[in-house]
Amino acid sequence: MYAEILHNNDEKCPETDGHAPIQGAPSMFLSPDDLYQLTDYIRPADQRRWLREHGFAHEVGSSGRPKVLPAEVERHLLGGGTSNRARLASEPKLKLDALPRGD
Repeated sequence: MYAEILHNNDEKCPETDGHAPIQGAPSMFLSPDDLYQLTDYIRPADQRRWLREHGFAHEVGSSGRPKVLPAEVERHLLGGGTSNRARLASEPKLKLDALPRGD
């Protein structure tokens, strides 16, 4: 669907990030269409914000597009809760060096 919107408007399709895809190779990450279906957003910045707000672990490619593993979506949607990475980012940090020493 997302790719159709871009192709119908004669815009460059971001699925390949300017590189030719390897024919027949399975993708390691969700496709732009999958990300659109998951987040309901087309713009990468909006997709990244939605993923952060909903606790999905993801990386950002050099193009600015979020990279999400299908296993992360399955884990999240099947009730696995937030990833360790998302949980650690939201937890307060304990600074033990600020406590007085009992020497």
